[in-house]
Amino acid sequence: MNTLPDSQPGGPEPIPAPSRPLLIFGLGDAGCAVIERLGAMAGDGVERIAVNTDMVALNRTQGIRCHALGRKITRGLSCGGDPVQGANAAESDFGVISALVEDVRMVWIVAGLGGGTGGGAAPVLARAAREKGVLVLAFVILPFEFEGVHRRDQAEQSLGALRSEADAVICLPNQGMARLFEEKPLFNEVYAAANELIASGVMGVWKTLQRPGMVPLGFGDFERLLRGRNASSTLAMVETRGENRTKDALERIQNHPFLQAGLGFADADSVLISVAGGTDIRFDEVEWLHGQFQRLCDHARVVPGTALDDSLTGRVHVTALLVRGGMRPAAAGSEGRLAATANGSNAPLISADNIGSGLQFEKMNPKGGHSTATPSPFMPEAPALTTDQMRRAVERQIKNPSKRKRAVQTLFNFDVVSLGRFAQTEATMRDGENLDEPTWARRGITLN
Repeated sequence: MNTLPDSQPGGPEPIPAPSRPLLIFGLGDAGCAVIERLGAMAGDGVERIAVNTDMVALNRTQGIRCHALGRKITRGLSCGGDPVQGANAAESDFGVISALVEDVRMVWIVAGLGGGTGGGAAPVLARAAREKGVLVLAFVILPFEFEGVHRRDQAEQSLGALRSEADAVICLPNQGMARLFEEKPLFNEVYAAANELIASGVMGVWKTLQRPGMVPLGFGDFERLLRGRNASSTLAMVETRGENRTKDALERIQNHPFLQAGLGFADADSVLISVAGGTDIRFDEVEWLHGQFQRLCDHARVVPGTALDDSLTGRVHVTALLVRGGMRPAAAGSEGRLAATANGSNAPLISADNIGSGLQFEKMNPKGGHSTATPSPFMPEAPALTTDQMRRAVERQIKNPSKRKRAVQTLFNFDVVSLGRFAQTEATMRDGENLDEPTWARRGITLN
């Protein structure tokens, strides 16, 4: 019997898989705090790098590889809440960042939005990774309401820039943290709970991809769901035990603080659902849970997964990744990049030159003034036009002006109508004018 050799001389070489499965960047103070909490949760194949412009804060980070961002720009200081400074710091280290993501399969960026380093540098890191062909997922932490309108508006602007560069952005709102406590919590308890929950969510996604399953979810499912989507996403994870563990899991995940603050099951167009349990989990429990999620998301594409994990004996663990967003907007130069100047040269993603004096984060409303309403950070942005696309559109308008005929002003031919049966009626006179006649007729006004 003739058999084909595994590889023939001169034939195509097999493409080697990336040797580094996952690299997580903790960006800025918030991102570094989260990935520091990962600790023992980060298993084999997970690399962590803390990235910050503030050298003092970076020196406090323990047990993680660190990179001081943009030392020539910030001189080791923080960005002072200025995303322009954060973006320029990242642009100055673009080559270093590109080298860090070499031969990596997935890059996850964990950052807080509303400040300078996280909001400004995250889009640049995402672009550097995507230019290397890496799948980029960003976990972004949205500010508390008490942090004010300015930080909220900066967070929204940064979120829009990041979505244009990353394959998907998972929004994790801090504001929902207080609802996790039955009584009034201490300030540091809320922050600690937020960091812990976000760290658990980040590692929970990784474990979902790593667990062997009866209905497995792997890198392929994850990439098909997210790559190139320019999507906004959110994440919810719950774990329950007891006789009613499946019903409790469904109720808790529907009321999860991350879902309450924005994107819910009714808003998503793609949903990844992972149900994991110990060897004691029954078929009817798995079937019921997946059936409920299918009904909740009957309009969406649902990617189900089921895994067995001996450490979950007596418990049910449910992970839901909800995705909403269209395809990536067209860009110049590298895919997904927002920056291009009129002369065709590449410019930083965010700079004082391409956005005017300072950051224009306030949005105008149609009636004038600045809008005080908070638009949903999960609504898809309109596709952005590059400079070349706008220039071509203007040139077409100049070369092909409108062929519509110019409007000509005409006169209305109104005749004075006879008074008919009222002709014998006494006229209504005032100051010598007959008020029964139309004003335009009495005064000789031409109507046009």
